[in-house]
Amino acid sequence: MKSSTVCLLLGVSVLLLSGPTDSAVSLRVSPDLQQLFSRESPLTLSCDGDGQTADGGTVKRTTRGGTGQCGGGDQRFGRIVGSNCIISNPSPNSDSGVYWCERSGERSEEINITVTGLTFKLEIPALPVLTGSDVTLRCRTNDGSTPAFNVLKNGEAVTGSSKGELIISKVQQSDEGFYLCSDGLIESPRSRLRVKAPPPPTSVSLRVSPDLQQFFSRVSPLILSCDGDGQTADGGTVKRTIRGGTGQCGGGGQQDFGRTVGSNCIISSPSPLSDSGVYWCERSGERSEEINITVTDGPIILEIPALPVLTGSDVTLRCRTRDGSTPAFNVLKNGEAVTGSSKGELIISNVQQSDEGFYSCSDGLIESPRSRLRVKGPPTTSPPSSRPPGSSPPPPAPPPPPFSVVRLLCHLVVISTYCICSVLMVSIYCSRRTGNRPAVSMETSQRDAGGQGSDGDYDDVTTEHDF
Repeated sequence: MKSSTVCLLLGVSVLLLSGPTDSAVSLRVSPDLQQLFSRESPLTLSCDGDGQTADGGTVKRTTRGGTGQCGGGDQRFGRIVGSNCIISNPSPNSDSGVYWCERSGERSEEINITVTGLTFKLEIPALPVLTGSDVTLRCRTNDGSTPAFNVLKNGEAVTGSSKGELIISKVQQSDEGFYLCSDGLIESPRSRLRVKAPPPPTSVSLRVSPDLQQFFSRVSPLILSCDGDGQTADGGTVKRTIRGGTGQCGGGGQQDFGRTVGSNCIISSPSPLSDSGVYWCERSGERSEEINITVTDGPIILEIPALPVLTGSDVTLRCRTRDGSTPAFNVLKNGEAVTGSSKGELIISNVQQSDEGFYSCSDGLIESPRSRLRVKGPPTTSPPSSRPPGSSPPPPAPPPPPFSVVRLLCHLVVISTYCICSVLMVSIYCSRRTGNRPAVSMETSQRDAGGQGSDGDYDDVTTEHDF
C-alpha cells in the first residue's frame, strides 16, 4: 500500500514539473537582420525581458575563435554602452557566429548572424516573426539596389519572388525555413526565418501618464498605475529594475521608489540616474508587459507612446526640446532616417506590425534616446450572429473554468484518498475471508467436546464411511 501511494505521488510530481517553459529573456538585434555587409553599420545587441531592454543581462557568442562575452573575458568582443552591446565595424572573419543572451540564470534562443563580404545579401529578420503578421524578404546589394534574384526556401525557388523580393502575408508556422537569394550562379548566405505564436494576453497592464517612454529630467511628475481590463485596478504593485536592482513603489527598501497615492504611483521629479529603467505591474499573480522608461538630461527627446499601438490605428512620433518646440530633426527607425520626417515629426497611418522598431531623433550630430514602438493586434471580437431576425438569442455558453493550482491539488488529494481507501478496503476484506476458516474449526472443536448429540452424529458418519 505504501509503495502504491509513493508511486502515485511521484507520478503527480512528474506531471506538474514536466510542462514546457519559455524563457523570459531574449536577444534583441538592431537592425533586426541576420545578414550584414562587412563594416556596413554598427551592430547593436541587447538583452530583452518580456519585450523591453533589461539591465543585468550578458550578450555572448560562439564564433570560430571560441566563446566569449561582450566587453569582457579572453574572447571578448564589442563594447558596452548602457544596456547595449555595440560592434562598431562588423567583420566576416571575426563577427559571424551564434549570439545569445544570459540573464538571471536564463538563456535566450540563439541567433545566427552572418557578416558577408559578398556584393549582395538577403534582408531577413533576426527576431521571430509572429503568426498572422506580414514580413518582406528582400535581396539587397551593397549599393542599396534590389537585384532581380529569386528567393529560395529550403533550396527551391519561391513562386513570385523573381524580382528579388518576397512578401509573406499572414505568416504561418509552415513559412518557417531557410531562405536565400540566388540568380542561378551566385547565392547569398542562407538564414532561417523563425515563426512563433503571439504571447497569450494578460488582463493586467502598466499605465503611464503621460503616455510616453522618454522624459526630460525634473520637468513633470511621472504617474504609473496598474490597469485591469482597461480600468485602474486596486491591489496592484508597480515594480521596476534599474542597473540590476529591483524595487517596488512606496516601499521602504533601499531599491524602492516613488510614493503611493490612492491607486497611483507618483515619481515627483524623475532623474536620469535613479528613474531610468524597466517598469511593470503585478496583481493577483499576474505580471504585465514591461515598459522601458528613459529620463534624460539631454536637449531633445522623442515623444513615443509607452503603451502598444493597435494595428490599423494612427500614431505620431514627434521630436521635442525642453522649451516645447519641435526642431527640424530626422526621425530614425533602427538607425536609418525615415522618409518625410525631416520636420521633426513622423505620422504613421494605418499602423502595421512592420512599423514596430526602435525610433530616435537626430540632426546628424545630436541624437535622442532610442525607444521601441510596440504594435499589437486589436482585441478579438465575436463574429456577427447568423440567427434569423426576431428569434431569441441563444443562452450564453458557460465560461471555461479558470486554471487553479489549488483546484488541481484538491483533485489530487481526493484521488489519492480514494486510492488509499480502496486498497485498505480490499486488504480488510481479504483478511476477513482468510480468518473464517479457523473460526469454523474452533466452533467444530467446541461442539465435538461439549455435546452428546454431536458425538452421535460424528460416530454415525464415521461408521458409514468406514463400512
